[in-house]
Amino acid sequence: MVSKFFFNRKTLLLATFGLIAAINFSLVNRSKRIELRYEPFLIQEFAEANPVYISKINNSGTVVGYGLANQSSYVFHWKNGNTRILSSKNNEWFHSSSINNYNASIASLSIPSHTSTDKNKSVYFSPDGKEQEILPNTSRSCTVSDINDSGNVVGSDEEGIGFIWKDGNFQSLGYLEPTAINAHNIVAATFYDKYEDIALVWDSGEAIPLPTTGIRSVALDINESGEVVGYVDGKAIKWQLSFWGKYQQKILDRTDSRISRANGINKQGQIVGTVQERSGHSYGFLWHRGNFVDLNSLIPTDSGCELMAAIDINDKGEIIGVGTYDGKRANFLLKPVQ
Repeated sequence: MVSKFFFNRKTLLLATFGLIAAINFSLVNRSKRIELRYEPFLIQEFAEANPVYISKINNSGTVVGYGLANQSSYVFHWKNGNTRILSSKNNEWFHSSSINNYNASIASLSIPSHTSTDKNKSVYFSPDGKEQEILPNTSRSCTVSDINDSGNVVGSDEEGIGFIWKDGNFQSLGYLEPTAINAHNIVAATFYDKYEDIALVWDSGEAIPLPTTGIRSVALDINESGEVVGYVDGKAIKWQLSFWGKYQQKILDRTDSRISRANGINKQGQIVGTVQERSGHSYGFLWHRGNFVDLNSLIPTDSGCELMAAIDINDKGEIIGVGTYDGKRANFLLKPVQ
């Protein structure tokens, strides 16, 4: 009776584990069978500025970017085919921008040395378009990179000191270069050194290095859950918090690419970025539920579009990127097809 009891219990355990494995296998296969499709929309060039560069998309589908034309540059919002110019500058060149979900925006611009002693200037645009300069007390030059829904702006000054700015008040983050800030004021940043680059998060006054197996790790974006994306030694990476509250590194790109980088991550954990193959060909990618996919395979084959880089993704799954349309450079908005 004893041996029979053990045999039955063993059989029951094996059957239970087999059922669990079958369920997990089914779930994995179901996730791989999910077919995502996108419809591409052109973000039109406008007469005042050509070419146009796009930077960020918020959850309402408003895209922020900047354009160059002759001796001027512009920063703008674009949504559903309509362009709103926030500011134009003569002999000053916008080179970065970001936006939050309330349509407050930031931008940085460079000033040629022959017209001013300044190097970089940064500005904040309120939702109604009012412009305010962002200038650290200890520096005459700074660059900004992101703004969250509370209006907190991250950037760094000419000495390489990172900061959080709001309403004229600065908080120093130390020697690091912030790239993104989430709703909980956790900052994704990178410490750049001559011999290595260190991706990190800044949280409540503490800079926490992210684990890496490489020499050069760079953090580019962070979502509301604290998941961070970027790249390590030229490979797209995600850092996520474990059950014990420690960050773990996950390699996204396991292809034989030359270079890849993860540029953006949304609330659902969908990730977009860019891959450059050894042949030199580039494409935008989507990482979704463990699948690493060329975005060009998810749009109609007769669209005339080729997506070469994916720049950002919002919580609705809308993606912005750059590529070609009928062989000419173009900016895209990809909307999920339900």
